[in-house]
Amino acid sequence: MADDSTATNGSVDSEIVQQGPFSTVTRTRAAARPDDAPRWLAVKSASMRPDIAKEPHDIIKELRHLAAVKHPNIIEVIDYRRTTSALTFRMPYIPFTLTALLASPAFSPNAPPFSSASMLSSPHPRLTSIRTTFNVLAKALAFQICAGLAHLHDRVGIAHRDIKPGNILITEEGCVKLIDFGISWCGREAAEARRTDVWPEEEGKMYFEVSTGPYRAPELLFGTRSYDAFAIDRWSLGATLAEFFTPLRLHTDDGEEYDEYGPVDIISSAQEELESERKEAQLDMAQEESLSPLPAFVVPLGSTMLRPGMHWIRHTLFNGERGEIGLAWSIFRVRGTPTSETWPTFEDLPDARSVTFMDTPPVQLSLLLPNASSSTDSPVIRLLEGFFAYPPPQRLSPSDALKNSWFTCPSSSSTTDTPLLLPPGYWGAAELRSLLTPEPRDAKAGEQAPCAYTPCTEWEGLVLGDLVRSVVGARSHVTRIRHLGTVQLDDN
Repeated sequence: MADDSTATNGSVDSEIVQQGPFSTVTRTRAAARPDDAPRWLAVKSASMRPDIAKEPHDIIKELRHLAAVKHPNIIEVIDYRRTTSALTFRMPYIPFTLTALLASPAFSPNAPPFSSASMLSSPHPRLTSIRTTFNVLAKALAFQICAGLAHLHDRVGIAHRDIKPGNILITEEGCVKLIDFGISWCGREAAEARRTDVWPEEEGKMYFEVSTGPYRAPELLFGTRSYDAFAIDRWSLGATLAEFFTPLRLHTDDGEEYDEYGPVDIISSAQEELESERKEAQLDMAQEESLSPLPAFVVPLGSTMLRPGMHWIRHTLFNGERGEIGLAWSIFRVRGTPTSETWPTFEDLPDARSVTFMDTPPVQLSLLLPNASSSTDSPVIRLLEGFFAYPPPQRLSPSDALKNSWFTCPSSSSTTDTPLLLPPGYWGAAELRSLLTPEPRDAKAGEQAPCAYTPCTEWEGLVLGDLVRSVVGARSHVTRIRHLGTVQLDDN
């Protein structure tokens, strides 16, 4: 519903923003209701015919599930129209995507290499401001994503099954909206409710062709049709939030490479270097803290001026460009090859024995996430570790994630507090206090005691929408880069 490369259909009041094998989304200017003034709306249309619709995407199920949900972080359906072969429904048009925000060099706690701030030395006030602004915005967006998914899972019983940055939009006010429920799952529904779906599913015969590329949970890669759909979301949520903290790389549209890292392989390359250093120095996991994390920005070797077509891309934590086996190996290289201790039921998956993977130990996430705290005991690292448990029942739930001290307490990593900034009118204060009060000792969330901390709607004279617009607007502000030399993991 929000796209940076819209193609007009010839009318100033209507344009196609997304067209694919599953559906078409159009932005149109119209009144949502008879007495309303015209505004931009998103209109989604898809076929209900199995011979045309793309399995397992199901617009009948999507509309039914969206109609059952009312939450500020879930997209609202205004109305719908049904013909004999197609279904169309209207929603508010949301201008910003999380994908666009992640591609902005301004969404980082570090000064971009081409900016004037990159010439400053810490602890300069401007560098402190950049770091604090990132922390405030990252926390605000992560909280809302977790809150929306917690409501889906706990209150409605719906699993989304395609959580990723592309399915997360952000309003002008900074309110997150989860979209695209075409492959969602509701285990509470009776079989009769699913009877008219384009692609009916039932327990034990679920689609494993769900979720997208680097956000797919590992059990989906080994042929299972009986799985915990909510655990799938938990893994995808972790992969999405991890991307807040992965490196940005300067990339060219023609795909030409300028250094030893491929367009999606910086993390894999770093893992190879880390494995080499492990062997040479005989490091164990505890000693890896002496190594430096990946660089926050990866710039082509020898470059002094940007070429036409260059732009920043955000690396995913896992590599989804090499098929299911390649993705499985990418996951194992980060989290370690499954063992009887780390994933006791792994070999029960239908295709688990079809491929033999080399044994590799896990990598500390803090080494791969340069925009997170370098401490392995930071709240952010503990949060992500919880989502990436191999056994699905052990993965951190979104509701438990909200009890993590990153959300409930001011930051203790700097002298400047980073508040929980929320959109104006997001929720009543009483509801927020109830939601943000952790249990005295919550082993899953890794927290000790509740923190009395009140969310706010304004910070340093700014509202959340101001921060979102400043970051997304900086996405294309690219001018000059300086030669930075070889980027690699080292122990300096």
